[in-house]
Formats: sequence, C-alpha cells, structure tokens
Amino acid sequence: MVRDACFGVSCPNYKAGEAVALDRIPHLYFMDSIEGRDRDGRPVEPDLCVEVEATFEQKRAMLTAHASQRNWLMKQHGMDDYLRTMEEWTRLRGASYGVKLAEGFRHYKVHPYPGVAVAGGVVGWVGCGKASRTNRRLIAIDIPAL
Repeated sequence: MVRDACFGVSCPNYKAGEAVALDRIPHLYFMDSIEGRDRDGRPVEPDLCVEVEATFEQKRAMLTAHASQRNWLMKQHGMDDYLRTMEEWTRLRGASYGVKLAEGFRHYKVHPYPGVAVAGGVVGWVGCGKASRTNRRLIAIDIPAL
C-alpha cells in the first residue's frame, strides 16, 4: 500500500482531498523485517543502518503503547513477545555492525522510484554493501524526542 501511495502521489489527476500532487515520486525505504528475511524466507541485507541506542527506550515505550498492534499480533499470530523479539533483532543487527543496537533499512530502487539514496543528502551516505559484509557502513543520527 505504501509503495503504491508513493507512486500515486505524483499523479496530477489523482486527488486526495486538498493535497497537491508532488513533482516526482518520493524515495521509499523499507525497515528491516524481523529476522532479516523476505516473504519467501530469503535473507535480506539492509542498504543502510542507524545506530539507535540513544533512542531505544523511547522506541520501546512507543511500541508498548501501540495497543492495536499487540491485540492484532495476539489474534493473528498468537504471540505476545513482540517487545522481546524487537529488542533481540535490534541487538543482532547492531552486533553485525559493531554497535549495541541498530536498525536496518532497504532503499526501494525499482523503476520509476529514485535510484539514488536520499539518506546520503540527509545524514551522510551509508551503503551497507549487499555484495560484501566488509563493505558495510553505519550511520549514527540524533533523533529529537517528539
């Protein structure tokens, strides 16, 4: 749905209330999936990672307050350990980059989406290198409290 919305937001004849069409398709990033696997169970390496130790407790508090997510996971998957799972995965991703806690993101580069990562202009390019684990990079950014 998000991918389709990013595509549609630049269509001048597609109206959504008072919103004006963007002049181009925006960049799209997918957050790491739990266990770093795609829908078919294949490993997926992130294009960039963010060190999140400074904001981890805030992330946990926000996820804890997300009652509809917990209720859905209980109903759909019969699980209630999503906080533990999130922490374990964040620690594993961090360990693979030599830090305590990190989150990975994958840049969606399929035509007609922008092929050049916008993150480079915002926080410094951080390509993790899908071809080689030795080519990985990590970014650290301050995320202000909301």
